[in-house]
Amino acid sequence: MRAVAALCRELLGAAPDTVTTLVRLADRANYRVTVRGERFVVKTDDDRRTMTNEIAGYRRAMTAGLLVPELVAEIDDAFAIRWVDGVSLREHGTRAAWTDAGVHVRAAHDVGGEPPFGTGFGGFNPTQPTWRAFFEAFADEMVSTSEHDLGFPAEHAARIRAAVRAAPLDDPLLAWCLGDLQPEHVLVDPATDRVAGIIDLADQGTGDFAWDVAVLTLEDGDRVDDFFAGYGATASHRAAYAAVGPVYSVARLVGEAGWLAEHGLPYEDNLRRALEWPL
Repeated sequence: MRAVAALCRELLGAAPDTVTTLVRLADRANYRVTVRGERFVVKTDDDRRTMTNEIAGYRRAMTAGLLVPELVAEIDDAFAIRWVDGVSLREHGTRAAWTDAGVHVRAAHDVGGEPPFGTGFGGFNPTQPTWRAFFEAFADEMVSTSEHDLGFPAEHAARIRAAVRAAPLDDPLLAWCLGDLQPEHVLVDPATDRVAGIIDLADQGTGDFAWDVAVLTLEDGDRVDDFFAGYGATASHRAAYAAVGPVYSVARLVGEAGWLAEHGLPYEDNLRRALEWPL
């Protein structure tokens, strides 16, 4: 990865006055920078495909009037967005904040999406013509990684694969999914309990609305009703989520374990929870 000073000069026209490292991994980094008195986030990733997908996501969100930071500048391996003040929904998870998150996620989902499936969602390839074909392959890759690389028991891996095959995936409620909609990516103004911005669109793509809900509530299942109140969920939304949410959640657990292990972070708790997950 290139130095942040060089990225700032190319993206923002000047070296940064201040730099705070927000995330730094072997293949990607996020920095909060101040340039000429203005604050930005500069994000870089060695995977150009990921950068392209995230930049496209910010453009689409801004065109739709969604509450995302302004995309200020972009190059092949990095981009800059304006800084948004706020704390994560994880840190400030009041009922009102969860309900307002539902409002803004619904606005994103209503942007809409059409096949094929597989653009985004962790860069999984190849794309597939149906959601079922995509998600079965997507889940199998995540389960296989945990099984072969992390010692996830084969019988439990088979149990998850069987649950995915049995799930009602043939008639999804399609949406423009944010893909990695964890609470850390929803910024909230704690003074008002209102969403200040949604960040990290690298995994955006067409998918089942329930995937985003499962990711967002993976650690906060008791907040689903608060979220759905803001989302304006219909009986169809609720029934669909009840039917597929558990399968999406356990797939997310094992998939996240693989990502954590790849980046040298603790992953054992994810696998423990996956072993115990009711299906």
